[in-house]
Amino acid sequence: MTATNDYLWLNGEQKPSVPPIQRLHTDGILFRREDGSRWNWQGVSAFSLAYDISIGDDAKVVRFLDWCTANDVTIVRVFTTAVGMFNLPPDIGRQGLQIVLSLAEERGLYVEAVGLADTKVRAFDHQEHLWRLGAMGAAFPGLLIEIANEPNHPTQDADIKNVNYLIQLRDIVRAQTSTL
Repeated sequence: MTATNDYLWLNGEQKPSVPPIQRLHTDGILFRREDGSRWNWQGVSAFSLAYDISIGDDAKVVRFLDWCTANDVTIVRVFTTAVGMFNLPPDIGRQGLQIVLSLAEERGLYVEAVGLADTKVRAFDHQEHLWRLGAMGAAFPGLLIEIANEPNHPTQDADIKNVNYLIQLRDIVRAQTSTL
């Protein structure tokens, strides 16, 4: 998997200037960057970006992220594993996510990575997957991790519906980023 970092702006437009990615924290109901400035969540779901990278459709990902930047989107939501919409095993999803993170950072975009989806259909080690996503979050300040997509959805394993299990998974992610 490789990706071009060339911008595909139409009509010869220059790529816009983007602010550097900073870690976010909450301040009441607001998100703030490390420098204290307010960050607005203006997101779009782009579930297949890691999958698109995995099948070599890098240009599609670049075009989409460029569109996001041009349209004031601040965060894209990406699946790291899936079965129903497309076949994305967790290890391949993480590889694709690494490239998505790099491309997003260049454009000043944050990424919300969904850790668990379709867990009733695909058995895998949830703890290891989320531990690895947490490690990616420690390395990439613009990565936000959503433990599970719709925990009560019929495509999710019974464990994912258990709030205590979800808290354990959350703690695994936090352990990777607790020193930040």
